[in-house]
Amino acid sequence: MSNPLKAVLFILVTINLALAQLCAQESADSQVLEVKAMSFNIRNSYARDKENSWDLRKELVYKVIQDYAPDVLGLQEANHEQLGELKIQFPNYRHIGVASDGGTKGQYSAVLYLKSKVRVLDSGDFWISETPEKVSKSWRSAHRRICTWARLQELKTSKELVVYNTHLDDGSGKAREKGAEMIMKHLHGQKLKDAFIVMGDFNAAEESKAIAQVKGTGAFVNAVYPKAVDPFRVLNPEAKNVGTYHGFSGKDSGAKIDYIFVPKNAQVLAAEILKTNHNGRYPSDHFPVTARVSFKQTSSEVPKKKEVPKKKVDSRDTLPTYANVTYGDFERNKLDFWQAKGEGIRPVHVYIHGGGWIQGDKTRMKGIKKYLDRGISVAAVNYRLTGENPLPAPVHDAARAIQFLRYKAKEWDIDKNRFVLSGDSAGGCTSMWLACHDDLAKPDSKDPVERESTRVQGIAVAGAQSAIDPKMIAPWIAPYVYHGMIVMAVGEKSKEDVIANYAKHQATYQEFSPINHLSKDDPPMWLAYNGDISLPSKSFGHAIHHGNFGIKMKEKSKAIGHNKLYLQIGKDRDPKYKNGDDFIFQMLLQ
Repeated sequence: MSNPLKAVLFILVTINLALAQLCAQESADSQVLEVKAMSFNIRNSYARDKENSWDLRKELVYKVIQDYAPDVLGLQEANHEQLGELKIQFPNYRHIGVASDGGTKGQYSAVLYLKSKVRVLDSGDFWISETPEKVSKSWRSAHRRICTWARLQELKTSKELVVYNTHLDDGSGKAREKGAEMIMKHLHGQKLKDAFIVMGDFNAAEESKAIAQVKGTGAFVNAVYPKAVDPFRVLNPEAKNVGTYHGFSGKDSGAKIDYIFVPKNAQVLAAEILKTNHNGRYPSDHFPVTARVSFKQTSSEVPKKKEVPKKKVDSRDTLPTYANVTYGDFERNKLDFWQAKGEGIRPVHVYIHGGGWIQGDKTRMKGIKKYLDRGISVAAVNYRLTGENPLPAPVHDAARAIQFLRYKAKEWDIDKNRFVLSGDSAGGCTSMWLACHDDLAKPDSKDPVERESTRVQGIAVAGAQSAIDPKMIAPWIAPYVYHGMIVMAVGEKSKEDVIANYAKHQATYQEFSPINHLSKDDPPMWLAYNGDISLPSKSFGHAIHHGNFGIKMKEKSKAIGHNKLYLQIGKDRDPKYKNGDDFIFQMLLQ
């Protein structure tokens, strides 16, 4: 072949390769992100709604969510117990968010996402107030209100989307306007003007200032943040009878106050106000709203290969000396440790978080500084959750964390003989189990951590379960026996599954009921519960933290001669200790 011909062929091949790469890039850039979203105020389960109480309508809520199958779901008014039940019903979803009163207290504006569709790159919460970084309210709000947000990435296309979910105040117009402004300004900082969803119960009519701020209309037409549209109005500009709050009546003549907002340039494929009912019975006092939307990101917004690091603001009063230390083989086997100053080895207070063994995090621990100021080192522990790892995983993980801390005794100046545990709800149950159970140390193990003791010198817990065997606890807390904690502890999905398979799980339930292990030589224990010990129980939340768990434990303590159990129910407490902190201080410092 002649040299000129070779040159021509080389040029042609080079051009074809370049064109192929260009087409591939154009194809990637032209990919769209299609998302199905739902916003749903499910009405909290504490409300006294009689025939419309949560237990009588939750199956209707489940069916609405199941039938629509959203990729992202914004819930309003959901409380901790409802989220736990939803997690059981929909294990294919994960959720983001804290409650309005901090931690698990109050109502969530949670974002749920389909884990097979997207993953979380970053997330957070802020309060609708002048101090958004902490639990607070402003502008004469009737309630504390929160906004939860998440930056998501579709697994298939790597396209990104930022989602905001909120429940604005029903008592203050100014709070609603300020809340809308805060959300849109926060969104502006995300640099995703072509791929966002802002949704929730805004408690604001379509013509209100709050909604004008989100849409960038009227007095807000010159706002620098992104402008949004309501997908329902894009497809139904003249629709009447669009009220979304109906008070379980089904009437739609009121104002539209529930919304999903998206960018102006998004393609709206479908949008609806779901008025689903079953023989005149409605899932909630609000109609859920839905939208199916296609987002096309500009080339400047197509994410680079490097992931956005997850940033979380640690709201605890002092940062750990050692953070996210790995103590075991699993992803959630992490602990934080605060090393107290002082001469010689220091006692340790270990916190095990609650959340029904279903959810929660070590960052729930607050008030750390008061222990450090007294020379007490502090640890907070994460563990595997029962959604993916049933018992014994969460409890044995906590035991391993205790062993690991003792293994680090020389390096971290820890007194191996002064350990006190604390925890709320399921974390309290774990603490109680460790206090009562025989030592899990394996002196001959090749793993030096396993050679360490799991025994402790005391526990101070709140709302803790002294037993989890449903047949044992039914007389104590009926009728709300089958809380998500009880169901998921053994890997089941419903009350019916637990009842059908009880024989298979009986040994596990009995093994992880602390009361079955209490003996005379076990350490002192301080147990606190809410003052309402009435029966029948009023809700799953009331039942799973019922004072009868403490009363039954106290009765056994006396019967076997243990006599080191100090009980507080409401304001009625054993006079020896003022509160849990007083107990911990005396156990570790005297």
